[in-house]
Amino acid sequence: MKGLRDSHFIPRWRALYDSTNPGRTKEKWTIDGVEWTRAKHSCFAADHSFQIEIHTLTHRSSGSGSWAFIVVIEHWWGADRSSEIRFGEWCRLLSGRAENVVQWLKRHAVE
Repeated sequence: MKGLRDSHFIPRWRALYDSTNPGRTKEKWTIDGVEWTRAKHSCFAADHSFQIEIHTLTHRSSGSGSWAFIVVIEHWWGADRSSEIRFGEWCRLLSGRAENVVQWLKRHAVE
């Protein structure tokens, strides 16, 4: 895993998410000094529905070790809601260095 855009980043992030928030019941938790928050937004209408989940991970430290990034997960359904018409996941560095985020995730990787 070389960076946030590496194809292995999101699957490793998702494995850590699943292992640290079983049942996905928490909206806020901490892992090794990193504050993790989750917000969900949804709209259900007659013609289409969507749900967006926004995860913000923030590491605060003195010096250049601080960082923050977000992961967004999108689900879209048509009128019948029986099948997804779109699914997407993406992440973006908000502050700090991507290398620090990748190293932190590697240290906490769930295999």
